[in-house]
Amino acid sequence: MIEKIKPVGKTYVATEGGQHLSTITGLGKMKLPNGEFVQVKRMFGTASSNATTELIQAVDDKIIRVLSAIVLHGGTAGTIKFVSTDATPTSTDISATFNNAANGGMILPHNPHGWFQCLDVGCKLQATVSNSSDVSVQMTFIEIPADCFDLL
Repeated sequence: MIEKIKPVGKTYVATEGGQHLSTITGLGKMKLPNGEFVQVKRMFGTASSNATTELIQAVDDKIIRVLSAIVLHGGTAGTIKFVSTDATPTSTDISATFNNAANGGMILPHNPHGWFQCLDVGCKLQATVSNSSDVSVQMTFIEIPADCFDLL
């Protein structure tokens, strides 16, 4: 349990209370284990009906990790799953298949450890929608540098 939190510039650091040191940052940034801060980014878009749609472009030397998501299906019930696709292009499922009712959806609340992430650097994040009308997707994510990936 954190007992004392001390301001250090624009960051607040837990100074007592156990083995774990927690760092809280403002302005949409997260601190990685290598000490680097990365910007929390946001996206929104539409995943096409009965297709695989790119949601987040590949970034050289970085891995995409999704921290939160909102998914809302249109007028037809269906499924959505998230996929990591490399340059070859080989696609690999990185989430479960989520079944949602017509005009229904799901919320994955903020998870600082991430709900899912692409499998390697330079992979793009896609969504595969089946048996549904178009699906609205909104996410927060970070891009993890390759040199930090083994630390996570």
